[in-house]
Amino acid sequence: MPEMPKHKINVGGKMIGDYKIEKTLGQGTFGKVKQGYHVYTGQKVAIKILDKWKIDDVNDIERVAREIHILKIVRHPSII
Repeated sequence: MPEMPKHKINVGGKMIGDYKIEKTLGQGTFGKVKQGYHVYTGQKVAIKILDKWKIDDVNDIERVAREIHILKIVRHPSII
């Protein structure tokens, strides 16, 4: 049996990887923030889901890239 990739997305079952997706916490210009939890540890998380079709301007791309860069370097127990 082939191994599933780590980035598997199962929207119908409301799962992204090892995270179960629950309710919407907020909505922004490019997508939504959903509440979820890690299925193995039970740790609650907020998951930002971007609609890539809404990111069409060069300035938008730079803004999203900057946010991703910042979130990668931030070290906090609630940010992964």
